[in-house]
Amino acid sequence: MSYEEKRAQGRDRFRRIITLISLISFGGSISTGIVHTFSQASDADKPIQAVQQTEQLRRQQFSAEEQGYLIVLKREPNNQVALDGLAAVRIKMHDWKGAIEPLEKLVALNPGREDWKTLLENIKRRANQK
Repeated sequence: MSYEEKRAQGRDRFRRIITLISLISFGGSISTGIVHTFSQASDADKPIQAVQQTEQLRRQQFSAEEQGYLIVLKREPNNQVALDGLAAVRIKMHDWKGAIEPLEKLVALNPGREDWKTLLENIKRRANQK
């Protein structure tokens, strides 16, 4: 084998090695991009799940608060603090019809409180809209 042939063989071997390294690098970069794309898709669902969990937690807290006020009102039906709290919690829960009863009791117990009368009228309007 002549010097020229050996040199050509060396160049061919070098080209094959470079080609193999290039193919491996290209395949690695493509697979990294694919993995990154799929991980972003799963991350996009996380904020939605967090919002749903937060909303569920708020509903549970409101429900627990409501139960606490109802327990107090069983012992003391005219407890104005409990009536006011129950109405406020039901308004936060958007339970307009449920908020009417405690507000009516508050207005009956305190006919001079215009703020409760106004709130009762507004809640009745909202309850009728649904």
